[in-house]
Amino acid sequence: RKWTGPASTNESPSHSTELKQEQDQEPPPTDAPASASATCWQTRKGVFLLKPKHMNVYAAEFVPTARMGDPSIGEGPKKPKKKKKKPKPAAAQGETGEGEQGCQSGSQAHPPKIPKEVELVKCEVCDVQCTSQASYAQHCLGRKHIHKEAVANAPPPEPPKPKKVPHTYLGSEADIRYADQVITKELNDAVVELLKELLRFQQRAMVKDPVKGRMRKRLVFGLREAAKAVSTKKAKCLIIAPNIEQIDSEGGLDDILTRILNEAREHQIRIVFALTRSRLGQVVGPRVRMSICAVLDYNGVDDMYKGMIRLANSGQSKWAETHSEEAARRKEEARLAEAEANKPTMRMRFDGRMVPMESDAVTGLCK
Repeated sequence: RKWTGPASTNESPSHSTELKQEQDQEPPPTDAPASASATCWQTRKGVFLLKPKHMNVYAAEFVPTARMGDPSIGEGPKKPKKKKKKPKPAAAQGETGEGEQGCQSGSQAHPPKIPKEVELVKCEVCDVQCTSQASYAQHCLGRKHIHKEAVANAPPPEPPKPKKVPHTYLGSEADIRYADQVITKELNDAVVELLKELLRFQQRAMVKDPVKGRMRKRLVFGLREAAKAVSTKKAKCLIIAPNIEQIDSEGGLDDILTRILNEAREHQIRIVFALTRSRLGQVVGPRVRMSICAVLDYNGVDDMYKGMIRLANSGQSKWAETHSEEAARRKEEARLAEAEANKPTMRMRFDGRMVPMESDAVTGLCK
């Protein structure tokens, strides 16, 4: 509906200062032209005003009907938007409701979502649960699963090899092929103490006078030097390790050692079996192995030397006691073996013919 005239009502709240000023003014006369007042278009939602500014320029303004105080539509502020309520379980809604209204709200609410049943697949290797066969197959292709599976299927490790017990040459049970003496710990300690003291004397003499020190040695080490000392009768005592390697070939270690021992016994040179090759070499220096040592001069350490000889003599007596029975047994075995070898294998028959002892003819005759 289009009309011209003042835009005023009985109780119209102003939307702007210009509209309020127009409402306070007196209405224009009826004979005034239509352009002198505001042109209005009234709609269901409000009023659209065109106000003349100057010349043919108009200012447009929209005034909602609710703010104009139209009684047909109603007054008051805009209604707030309704918020969406989250659905509650039917049981909870039924309990909170009162009477029939509570029952209706409980029946109209959405039923709770029931989760679908998931088929879990467990990996026994990794102790992990997968939600499907596809995820389980993807898990089996992983690096961690492959590593754990390889570890689980690996063969059991071999048990550690027992450590070799170092061979000891102490006691009467030690089997030394060329020794006729029992080695004891006390004897080893006495030999080490004696050799260290003699070596200290020798080094002190070398520092004072190198020429005289070389001429008046107290100790020599090695098979060659010991053989020279025994052949020239300069050696007073021989200290031999019990673990010299066995070489039976002609000119080997066994031949050299046997020759040295026989010559020392002929010249009545004392022989002492003690220590080992490595421990005898430690007296000279680290990482050195020695098989034999010859004592040329023991002046200044007479008490140590006599104590070592005393322990060596007791070891020889123990060896003789333990090996006397064994020697008698070996002698008896050798005699029986010789008698068996010399036993006659032929026998004369009654007709003068010689036949073997185990022949059937002899067995028949004996029967």
